[in-house]
Amino acid sequence: FFRMSAVARILKREGLQEPVIGILKGDETYRSDIVGGAISADLLDYLRRDTYFCGLSQYYDPRIFESFIIDNNRLAMNLEKHGMLRHDALSELVNLLRIRYTLSERVYFHHTKISSGAMISKAVELALRDGLNVQELRTLKDETLLWMLRELYTRNPTVAHILNRLDARHLFRACYVLTTGVGEKRRVEIVGRFHHDLEAREAAETTIARASGIQPHEIIIYCPSFGMSLSEAEVPARWEGGGIRPLSATNNEEIRILKEKHKELWKFYVLIDRGVWDRAERVRNAAAAYIGIE
Repeated sequence: FFRMSAVARILKREGLQEPVIGILKGDETYRSDIVGGAISADLLDYLRRDTYFCGLSQYYDPRIFESFIIDNNRLAMNLEKHGMLRHDALSELVNLLRIRYTLSERVYFHHTKISSGAMISKAVELALRDGLNVQELRTLKDETLLWMLRELYTRNPTVAHILNRLDARHLFRACYVLTTGVGEKRRVEIVGRFHHDLEAREAAETTIARASGIQPHEIIIYCPSFGMSLSEAEVPARWEGGGIRPLSATNNEEIRILKEKHKELWKFYVLIDRGVWDRAERVRNAAAAYIGIE
């Protein structure tokens, strides 16, 4: 995008192409921290915007921008004044983490969002296998993505079925769910087995579907990545005495609890079409047998 697009030509003309690419790739300076650091411009934008449009009464104080400093060419938060801890600045940082967790729990990992997202992801994965170009995908918006999938890729019956269900708002429902309660070792195994591997998920979907008497296009396996660490808690901060340490290095109990709760948002789902919900128990048993966890 930044080498071959219209934007790339403008950046090159202005002598900014390579610096911008370096920032976006993470050049380990305060500039890349602003774009993609633990507390970035994007985070501060979407925390305010998403809470507003989702009707959540969660706000942060704009004075938090006054706490940003540059230390050793990296962006950090200043929690120190005259050698003493600024409790007000620390409280506002903790408030940011609280808002981030609330959005994750109530919006980003809400079961409706998980289901619709899994359905769209499945359709896109199949379209990529059928010829959709990754570069083309990057240029699409929400509405043009769905339009293009319907116009060009519904020869695949699974893509057609998913899009029809989305149009009718008949979202797939979860009938088998695994949580962090399975333990770290099993979670690592499950993520490694299913997160990036479309063929592994399809093999599981086909086997589970056959064992439970439904069609493979009526089931979707959704496996999120392993990372649920609330990375915002790792923002560098200047503490009393002048030292720079991650925010999580403090003994603040609320930060520890928020990190743990955010980690527990991880869930592995087997979702099925509402039209075959009468087979949910069979699917649940077949999924448990296939994955090896009751």
